[in-house]
Amino acid sequence: MTRANEVVYKNKYIWNRQKNERNIKLHKISFEEAVAVFDDPFSVEEYDIDNSITEDRFNFTGNIDGKWIVVTVTITPKDNMTRIISARKADILEKETYYANIRINTK
Repeated sequence: MTRANEVVYKNKYIWNRQKNERNIKLHKISFEEAVAVFDDPFSVEEYDIDNSITEDRFNFTGNIDGKWIVVTVTITPKDNMTRIISARKADILEKETYYANIRINTK
């Protein structure tokens, strides 16, 4: 069951409407764009131990729309959907991990 401030996208993803608006202003990436990370066959999934206090969270680093824009998306499962918590450009270490994953998987 969703609340008034929640958006359900493609019956697979859910997020807070206000949080998405803040994310766009702060990081210039919408959650609608960010879900494309799950279509990237080279995306890197990592357990987010620092932010998994009350729930398990995961970071996915991947390419968005083939533009070599690398984004980290933090998610947590809810109601059999993926809750998008945040999306941002990846830092240098996250990018290096992503590109190393491509090298390993394309040999």
